[in-house]
Amino acid sequence: MNSPRPDPRPGPDAPPGGVRRLYLDLDGVMADFDAFVRAQLGCRPPSPLPGWAWRRLSAIPALYRQLQPLDGAKALFRELVAASLPLAILTATPLPTACLATAADDKREWVRRHLCPRVPVITVSGGEAKALFAAPGALLIDDSERNLRAWQARGGLGLHHRSHRATRERLAALGILH
Repeated sequence: MNSPRPDPRPGPDAPPGGVRRLYLDLDGVMADFDAFVRAQLGCRPPSPLPGWAWRRLSAIPALYRQLQPLDGAKALFRELVAASLPLAILTATPLPTACLATAADDKREWVRRHLCPRVPVITVSGGEAKALFAAPGALLIDDSERNLRAWQARGGLGLHHRSHRATRERLAALGILH
């Protein structure tokens, strides 16, 4: 069954002027979580990650501080900051088991070190909880279609991140980037 593609164009109940606030996912958009997981597990696990994978990852201290930025992530972030719209990182944390109990702090430190010490970092428990911040005029850039569907169901705009180039092109088409 094909799922509908999230559409970042303002719908009939979008506010005049379109996008007024940007929310940016961290893992898979800015930070290379997948490469880290593949290196740690020695394979490409299914998505979403099964319990056995999380059990192995939960033994790694400060896991999220160890992630590398994705190619093009820093440049895209600088462009989004220059767009002069309110911007926040909106990222999900896993169940706080073992070493994953520090995930929220680790993600804040990652953003401070790799992107900007002043950008707000909002952490939620589970990706679909991001929808609690959805509102007309709020655009979420996320690599998870499931998260975007929940976001759009709450009235937000969603942009499915597949690559930094494609995301940049979609943001330019929306008039956010020039």
